[in-house]
Amino acid sequence: MRFKGKTVIVTGGGSGIGRGIALRFGKEGANTVIAARVKMDLDKVVKEIEGAGGTAFAIPTDITIEAQTKSLIEETVKRFGAVDVLVNNAARVGRMGHFLEMPAEEWEMAYKTNVMGTIFCSREALRMMQPRKSGVIINISSLAALTGFYPTMPYNESKAAINNLTIDLARIGAPDGIRVNALALGPVHSGTMGRTTTGTLPGPMDKLWDWFGMAKPAGNPLNPDDIAGVVAFLASKEAGSITGQIIAMTTRVEEA
Repeated sequence: MRFKGKTVIVTGGGSGIGRGIALRFGKEGANTVIAARVKMDLDKVVKEIEGAGGTAFAIPTDITIEAQTKSLIEETVKRFGAVDVLVNNAARVGRMGHFLEMPAEEWEMAYKTNVMGTIFCSREALRMMQPRKSGVIINISSLAALTGFYPTMPYNESKAAINNLTIDLARIGAPDGIRVNALALGPVHSGTMGRTTTGTLPGPMDKLWDWFGMAKPAGNPLNPDDIAGVVAFLASKEAGSITGQIIAMTTRVEEA
């Protein structure tokens, strides 16, 4: 088990992609701390991890509130002694709509959740990682940050900011042995993908490539297990030479 004795925090860990990532780290022996706003969702994932023989702990957290992100890191260190890996997965897709009609509060909420939430969590984790001269931060971004996706512009632009933040944090962390990378995800079968505050994105999921203005690449939509596997790799020693990278994951190709 690659992460036995290591402590991993996954934000947005109560469902979808975050749940898949948390389950993967639990299976690989990590002390897995899952954070999200809904305690009931967190408790279900904790039970899943513990039922499989892993160690998990839920900390209800609203990452838009700075004090709560401080408590998240402090409670984790108090319980497990360290923060070895932080996965910034929590995010808000928000409203679909035309740029000229998008209300200011939608932009503010996108940046408050996706950018400031990631900044708050990363800053507090870095404070714990730097004295130990080790640590990994992985940010979950989106293909929309690289290509644009006009119906969800506040989300797109906030994720683009996370990509740049990833590069800056990698520079900050490198002298202390801390690596920072991001995954820019394409469409995901996660149970929550496509849900926005004003409805759902059009299906079937393959049609999303038309919305991106791109030809559909070979393969099938991603699922949380695909993403969890790559996140676990980036958090492992095998990826010790990878930092400051925005890695696009678009589709999965089935083995013959």
